[in-house]
Amino acid sequence: MQYIITARLSQLPSAAPAGIFSSSAPLQASLCDVLKLDKSFIDGHAGTRRDSVVVSNVAKMANELDMSVITEGVEKEEQVEFLKSVNIDLVQGYLFDKPLPKAAFEQRLKNKVYE
Repeated sequence: MQYIITARLSQLPSAAPAGIFSSSAPLQASLCDVLKLDKSFIDGHAGTRRDSVVVSNVAKMANELDMSVITEGVEKEEQVEFLKSVNIDLVQGYLFDKPLPKAAFEQRLKNKVYE
């Protein structure tokens, strides 16, 4: 199982890696404000109890710590509905758009129109 915690870099000790951790220390030290769930958390989600328990409890923990949760790799409407049901409302993935080069993304922001 894999998870990524994005921390405020200005609050990290200088020896800390750039925002990726594999322990709960950053959570306990209140250095993080966003928890990013890897797509592997929802890849197997087909309504199984085990998947639901893991994701919903990670979301509950993050919410109780006043953290935002974003899930990457969302490709199906069913995944969006499940994530909504466990109070995760930030998602990214091919369901919404493919990755864009910086210039293309900036052009979309300037146009204010999505095509």
